Amino acid sequence: MSSDYRDVEQAADSGNRQAALALTLFAERIRATIGSYIMQMGGLDVLLFTGGIGENSSRARSAICHNLHFLGLAIDEEKNQRNSTFIQTDNAMVKVAVINTNEELMIAQDVMR
Repeated sequence: MSSDYRDVEQAADSGNRQAALALTLFAERIRATIGSYIMQMGGLDVLLFTGGIGENSSRARSAICHNLHFLGLAIDEEKNQRNSTFIQTDNAMVKVAVINTNEELMIAQDVMR
């Protein structure tokens, strides 16, 4: 359908079951990767969301963090919807942050170097 996450979200909202499945699988795959990194690192202090999807999709952040309460990770959906910098609940043991990036600036700086 599209490689643009926003298009897939819109299709899922319009009732497209394949798009909804794609969003579910996307979040599950990221959770699996997060889990493998946590095992390698021996724990988690902060989970950062950045880049296009991480910065702009509260839906993706919510889906990715779903069922991670056992890690001490819980997001406040109101903060998440507002794209606050820190979106974890007040009593969460793990910080969850949304960090804005300027990808074009980073590319330009790399080119100049």
